[in-house]
Amino acid sequence: MYGRGYRHRPVDEVVAEVRALCAAGHRYIIFLDDNIIGSPNWARELSTKMVPLKVSWGGQTHLGSARDPELIRLAGKSGMSALFIGIESVNRAALIGARKDVNNIARYREWVKVMHDNGIVIVAGMIFGFDEDDPSVFARTVEVIDRLDIAVGNFSP
Repeated sequence: MYGRGYRHRPVDEVVAEVRALCAAGHRYIIFLDDNIIGSPNWARELSTKMVPLKVSWGGQTHLGSARDPELIRLAGKSGMSALFIGIESVNRAALIGARKDVNNIARYREWVKVMHDNGIVIVAGMIFGFDEDDPSVFARTVEVIDRLDIAVGNFSP
């Protein structure tokens, strides 16, 4: 969580823990990593080793992860069924002010389609109250969430 780069437990350890949870009757796993796809090679290895477990799982990442549709396809095949994604805002100026330039509004539709095409439901984290927001941000946000067919909006002031 602190420092540069991602630190992960070895994939085989994680998979062994998921196997143990499955043996105990759990059929849905939520990974609380800050960005489960932040290290694509690690995520690819995890997804590959999760396929035979036939467990449904979720986590969180950024929407730009969909720039690698092959990884998202593999994650979906492995049982990934939901992702919390910090979309943050539909206001480009607010994203720039918050230094969230990874969130490319112009590509939201394309990236959401990649997730949906692979059976992944999106829980969108949205924030209101940026200095750059005005009252129109509420209606615009609802419009974008509806247009993108986002399953769940998680709204925070």
